[in-house]
Amino acid sequence: MPDARTAVALVDAPSTLRLGIALGAILKNAPGTVVLLLRGDLGSGKTTCIRGLAESLPGGDEAEVASPSFNLVNIYPTRPEVVHMDLYRLHGEEARELFEESAEPPDETAASLCGDSPDLMDPERGRPEPGCQGRILAVEWAEHLPADCLDRDHLALSFRPARSGREVDISAHGPVAEALLTALAPHLETCAGTSSGDGGEGPPPGDTDSRDRA
Repeated sequence: MPDARTAVALVDAPSTLRLGIALGAILKNAPGTVVLLLRGDLGSGKTTCIRGLAESLPGGDEAEVASPSFNLVNIYPTRPEVVHMDLYRLHGEEARELFEESAEPPDETAASLCGDSPDLMDPERGRPEPGCQGRILAVEWAEHLPADCLDRDHLALSFRPARSGREVDISAHGPVAEALLTALAPHLETCAGTSSGDGGEGPPPGDTDSRDRA
């Protein structure tokens, strides 16, 4: 069965932030550990999207969101907590070890109650049952993960340049991710913008990565 997927056009940095906010709206009651795998070139908007996600959650006003290029992982004091991982400098087994360690639920009780079971998703409302607070693992440079790490239930976001701004392909891999993508769909209208003119390929203004200037 093919993976469920959709795409959204983002014309500027604020629309990329709104995509993160939309993700926050559906993940604030996420069960267990929900994995977001973000792919895209430097300055493509991955960190901006995660900033919108983290700052939209309870406790997000205390989150200082920045790509953890050197310390590899930032954990933000949100509810649920956001674990922000950057694999730019890691590949293969090093990437796998860090990913698997961070993908474990923060609490064994929460894991046993919420886990990755699709039975805890309400298919009609398209969101997890309330009371299952867990962890959101948002991974930049997910293309550096070994292929078998992708067997875990996850939402994948692939950022690529478009004629004006960028386009993000969002695909669901696994039953929990499919339910989350269904819940996300009505929120995506708030992310997309309109643009006139031919534009040009490249990141929208104000949406760059410091490593571009390194």
